[in-house]
Amino acid sequence: SFNHTIRRFKCDVCSKEFSKLCDLERHTRVHTGVKPCECSICHKRFQQAHNLSKHLLIHLHVKPFQCEICNKKFGRIDVLNRHILTHSMEKPFKCGDCGRGFIREIQLTNHRQKHHPSVSNDVEVS
Repeated sequence: SFNHTIRRFKCDVCSKEFSKLCDLERHTRVHTGVKPCECSICHKRFQQAHNLSKHLLIHLHVKPFQCEICNKKFGRIDVLNRHILTHSMEKPFKCGDCGRGFIREIQLTNHRQKHHPSVSNDVEVS
């Protein structure tokens, strides 16, 4: 039988094997924490070039992914998917002034400080 993948390069830390040296070198960043890919705009650093590419969308303000429930837009599909979960979660902390619900009490406190600063900050739990 013919073996399609010959794995010759082995990680010294976790024993994962790679067929190309460049793949092993990129993998070792997981263990070393080296982040050679730098954003030229905000100087945040990344281990992998594809993570830098995803990050750059933030600076371009491109938001092609839209929530079908509330129409909020996102630059990345994974962030949209995480956001969609918030629509199905119970929100027991309700703002007594506008009725908006929150998953955590700190979110309600922050909301009230920003949007209703002159009103008492009593927390209402439903």
